[in-house]
Amino acid sequence: MEHRRVWHSKRRFSGLAFRFSFMVFAATLFTSLVITWVSVHSIQTLLRGELEQTSHELSVLDSERSNLWYPSREQDPTALAPIRASLRRTLGINLLAVLLASAGAFVFASWRVRPILELSEGARRISEGETAVEVPDSGSGDEVQVLARTFNQMSMRLHRSRLDLESRNDELRRANEALEQLSITDSLTRLHNHRFFQDQFAREAKRVERTGSPLTLVLIDIDDFKSLNDRLGHAAGDAALARVAAVMSGVLRETDLLCRYGGEEFALLSPQTDLPGGVSLAEKIRSAVAE
Repeated sequence: MEHRRVWHSKRRFSGLAFRFSFMVFAATLFTSLVITWVSVHSIQTLLRGELEQTSHELSVLDSERSNLWYPSREQDPTALAPIRASLRRTLGINLLAVLLASAGAFVFASWRVRPILELSEGARRISEGETAVEVPDSGSGDEVQVLARTFNQMSMRLHRSRLDLESRNDELRRANEALEQLSITDSLTRLHNHRFFQDQFAREAKRVERTGSPLTLVLIDIDDFKSLNDRLGHAAGDAALARVAAVMSGVLRETDLLCRYGGEEFALLSPQTDLPGGVSLAEKIRSAVAE
């Protein structure tokens, strides 16, 4: 994919440089041809006039000397040959100058177009979701360099904003997870609350109906808890609830679910446990609490 991007960028680069150099070539060639044609036409007109005047003067002179032995003068067809050769050399020099100017235009266009294409490539990468995209500084000291520096500053600010947004999203996600955990946890005993028990019980009941596997539900109540609160106060009752919850959690399996059902009542869900196993588990919990 990256190789394809580089090839596409080089193709655009060479295409723009070629178009620019071709326009310079066409403009230079047209100008050179016009100048050459005007020069040739002017020289030919001037020479034609000079030759006609010279021929007229020679004709007059010949007519005056017709009684002498001088032969009549005829126009030499090779008289303009050196001039034509000089014009051809001039035309060749002009064409060479046009080619050199076109090559120079291509090099100049390559140098000037490259920073613009790098900016275009950087903008495309940012539009696709990348950040921290940086384009090279051309060092030309013109508007292109200012644009490249402004682009890099904008890209870095965008990158920092994205990192800050990701950090805030992580904090928000952790806060939501903490709130979710608090919403299903009893603050006194640190067990799951009645709401969580209801959801899990409905899920386990559907699983039992589907698979036919055993499930044991144990309801636990602390005897004489109201009298304990009346005699020692609610603080002592809260401490007793927390202690009983910790003792029961210590004797359960990882697959068992112990929740505070309400007040001094607790509910225990024990998957893959039949009735004899449930009775044994309940006795184990009672013995641990009694100790």
